[in-house]
Amino acid sequence: MSLQNLKDDLKREKRDLDRDLAELRLIQQPEECFTLEQISAYTGYTRERIRCIEKAAMRKLHVMLNDVLVQERFEPIR
Repeated sequence: MSLQNLKDDLKREKRDLDRDLAELRLIQQPEECFTLEQISAYTGYTRERIRCIEKAAMRKLHVMLNDVLVQERFEPIR
């Protein structure tokens, strides 16, 4: 398998996961939370992989929030 094929496969997997998570958000009822087990069953990823994806997303949000806070001259969150 070439490097380009690997990159294409990873992009396709990310699009599939993004689509699956968007579908979950659409069927989610107000005040409803999904467990890692439910998300895992729906997407086909392991609970640990879902946990890693969640952690990475939270890190990105933290960085983005701190950027906005600094721009607005607030103290960044640690």
